[in-house]
Amino acid sequence: MATVPGKLIRTLTLSAVLVVIGNPVADLLGLKYWLPGVHGTSSRLFAYATTGEPADVLVLGSSLSVQGVIPRLVEDEYRRLTGQSISTYNLAMAGNGICTVAIVLRDMIDACGCPEIVVLELSPRSLDRASDSVRRALEYHASLADTAVAAPFIRGSGMFDAAGWGLLRGFLNMALWVSHPPWTEEWQEILAHWVESRGSPHAYPAPAKTAEGMEAWSDKERARRLRQNPIGKRASGDPDIVYGGLPTSALASTLDLAGACGSRVVIWTTPATPDYEACFRPAEHVLFKSTLSKLAALPGVEVVDVADGRLELGDGDFTDFTHLNSRGADKLSRALARAIAHIQVDRTGS
Repeated sequence: MATVPGKLIRTLTLSAVLVVIGNPVADLLGLKYWLPGVHGTSSRLFAYATTGEPADVLVLGSSLSVQGVIPRLVEDEYRRLTGQSISTYNLAMAGNGICTVAIVLRDMIDACGCPEIVVLELSPRSLDRASDSVRRALEYHASLADTAVAAPFIRGSGMFDAAGWGLLRGFLNMALWVSHPPWTEEWQEILAHWVESRGSPHAYPAPAKTAEGMEAWSDKERARRLRQNPIGKRASGDPDIVYGGLPTSALASTLDLAGACGSRVVIWTTPATPDYEACFRPAEHVLFKSTLSKLAALPGVEVVDVADGRLELGDGDFTDFTHLNSRGADKLSRALARAIAHIQVDRTGS
């Protein structure tokens, strides 16, 4: 008869085995991004991965791209300019940084193949090695191996959270696959919605009234919100800010992935209000501009400097200091279509 300690040891051993094999099994079954009820954003990526076909244009980035790029508008404007059709899908996720963007691009190439064009956002914040958003972004999809790659980008106790998610992610994928099977009618409708909307949460076409933004904030309220923003803390000389180096290397990895696929890369610089831009230190702006110049000189890479004012964005185009509302997203999406209009796409989308 088994003793209590013996049963406990067997239970713990079995649990450890399930956790260890969870990631590879979930990945083999194509469940890496299946986290319904845990992270809604991941279902957009799961929907794309299950199509098995690459979009002509993949949009990668953070919440700035989620809210700023409307794939249907990119497609419409591209068709108007060229007479050709392309398919576009928005794979951006809130909190995504340069490191986690490379992970997503790798996974989606493995699942669906190579896109013709990769649209990638870049801002001074993208090159911040110690951004707290990296840890949060890993929670959507990271395996323990992914977490190890991203470890240099995570500061403080956040590493323990990220490692925990990395260990449990595969087991959680499989548990949710059983409790919330994706083949049910409800989830098939949700996944079909994301495919139809090209991964965009924006209503399409955009509502008529889209100018609500920062114009309703008082100067006092804007200052208060800026102080609470993590980037706003830069103004006080946050000593934990580590800039350059590893993020630049991670950006190179993303470009290498695209280059190995033969994909063209279009990098757009994220717009922000003057209040927000002023929080970045002069040295950060210098490094950012230097990085843009180097990127623009690379073969197969184009830079669209949206931040230079060419879109004529005002407070009425933002929902906060950096995120565009529908009106701002309309301007940006059409600008990106113009930027890629001269690129030859070998196949046509729907």
